Amino acid sequence: VFDVAVDIRRASPTFGKWVGLEVSADTGNQILVPKGFAHGFVTLVPDTEVIYKVTDTYSPEHDRSIRFDDPAIG
Repeated sequence: VFDVAVDIRRASPTFGKWVGLEVSADTGNQILVPKGFAHGFVTLVPDTEVIYKVTDTYSPEHDRSIRFDDPAIG
């Protein structure tokens, strides 16, 4: 997968900045997405399984989205 984290902490000096990383079972690499960051990913091969850990249960009232090509983020 191509995994992306975006800093959405308004008071942060890195607000709106993002980092992306290709994550795969072949390399065994991982990405830690801290609180205050948006997270998204896209699979790069068919039939991909993604397993990740979270700090709390899913909260639909806090679910948001960011357009993949948002010009403010780049």
